[in-house]
Amino acid sequence: MAKFFVENYHWIEGTSMVVKLGDILDRGGEELKLLYFLEKLKQDAEKSNGKLLILQANHENLDI
Repeated sequence: MAKFFVENYHWIEGTSMVVKLGDILDRGGEELKLLYFLEKLKQDAEKSNGKLLILQANHENLDI
């Protein structure tokens, strides 16, 4: 996540929309922390009438 929309782990872009592309899972040992962070950031964005859209990639596809 770029600093221009995250400061001190909070959403600072107001009503902007940010789209997260690419894999979230399979990125080292702190995946759960990253998932929690993105969910918190998504909630912060909604409080500011902004939007964080997280697109699933092949690592998130759990089609078994």
